Amino acid sequence: MSVEKSIKLDNEGITGDTELHSLHHLTPAKSRELNNQIRAATDVFVYGVQGKSRNIGLWSLQSLLASNANLEEVDPRREIETGQFIIPQEGIQRALCNRVVILHD
Repeated sequence: MSVEKSIKLDNEGITGDTELHSLHHLTPAKSRELNNQIRAATDVFVYGVQGKSRNIGLWSLQSLLASNANLEEVDPRREIETGQFIIPQEGIQRALCNRVVILHD
């Protein structure tokens, strides 16, 4: 990655969460700035666990964003399991499409 395209992150506009110390909150301006930098980068990867899996996965950010943008309805093959999901009142597309959800207990 060239220096011009590197993602620059400083502490301005970022505050730590009071309950989850590894979670940080961005001001709207910092969020827009970082979002633009990340979307412009082609070699950003995300790792984590998905759903009920205990295995850590690795995805390119671009494929993850594309997949998340397709979240419009419950997969018909999984509708039998909908009692196990909490579906937002405003619907999946409006509440979850293009959003990140962090769950903790």
